[in-house]
Amino acid sequence: MITKLSRSAGPVLGFEISGEVTPEMAAHHREVIDAAIAEHGKISVLAHITKNVDFSVGTALHHISWALTHTAQFNKLAIVTDNQAVDFLVKEMDEHLAKFAAVDQKFFTYKEIEKAWAWVEE
Repeated sequence: MITKLSRSAGPVLGFEISGEVTPEMAAHHREVIDAAIAEHGKISVLAHITKNVDFSVGTALHHISWALTHTAQFNKLAIVTDNQAVDFLVKEMDEHLAKFAAVDQKFFTYKEIEKAWAWVEE
């Protein structure tokens, strides 16, 4: 499930990603982000990925493919997670992607979520 967080405002979007994430859910999530990009030009995103997240390789590959074509529209990306497997995978894949695309990206634990929000909102 992907839930847009209530603190989202203007060009700053926050999402909680938990449980099963289907390709349809991910596609809807990308549409929400695309709409924010259309409205604001560049955006910042906070992604809180919970410990129980479950997604297929296909869903992940679609996300990466989409991200490659949209990185110029991202100012900041905050990844908030206590899931060690997700933390490792995201750091390995997205860190290289972020450097390639010049996206300012930081990683936070759930205890640091307020710090993550403050960072994407600045």
